Amino acid sequence: MTPLKAMKRIMIFGLPGSGKSTFAGYLGQLLGLPVYHLDRYFFTANWQARDYQEFLDLQQKLVEEPAWVIDGNASKSLEVRFAQADIVIYFRFKRLLCLWRVFKRMFSADQVQASPPGCSKKVRWQLITYLWGFEKRVQGKVEGLRQQYPGVLFYEFHSDEDALSFCAEIG
Repeated sequence: MTPLKAMKRIMIFGLPGSGKSTFAGYLGQLLGLPVYHLDRYFFTANWQARDYQEFLDLQQKLVEEPAWVIDGNASKSLEVRFAQADIVIYFRFKRLLCLWRVFKRMFSADQVQASPPGCSKKVRWQLITYLWGFEKRVQGKVEGLRQQYPGVLFYEFHSDEDALSFCAEIG
C-alpha cells in the first residue's frame, strides 16, 4: 500500500468549476472513504445559506469522523478541515477554464451532484464573482495554514492531468 493510500482524511478545495466534486467522488470510491460535499451542509433549499454556527457544528462533526473526503470551500473555516486532514488538495485551475465549466455543467446530465436538495442548477452572479476572486481571497490563509500544519501533505492541482497523476500515484 502506498503511503497516500493509507491517508484517511482528505480535504479538497479550490475554484468553483475546477472539478473538485467529481474528483472527490472518484477518490472516495477509489479509497473506500465517505465523501462529504460542503455545499450540502452550507446551503438549504434555493441556495439559502444555513445559520453559520449550525454549519460550523455540522462541519465539526464531519471532521471528527475517522475517515473522509471533504469537498468544498467555506473559506472562513478552512482551518477546521485543514487541521484534521492528512492530505489537502487545492484545485487551482485557470479561472477562464473554471468559468467555462460552470456554464457547461448547466447542460451536463453526467456529473456529481454536490448541490443540496431543493437547489436548482443555475449560474448565479454571486458564484461568478466568488470564482473570480477566489485565489486572492484564500492565498494568505492557505500559506498560513501550510506553515501552521507542516505535517499535512499539500498538493496543488493546476490541470486534470495533475489529478490523474495523483490517482496513478495512489495506484
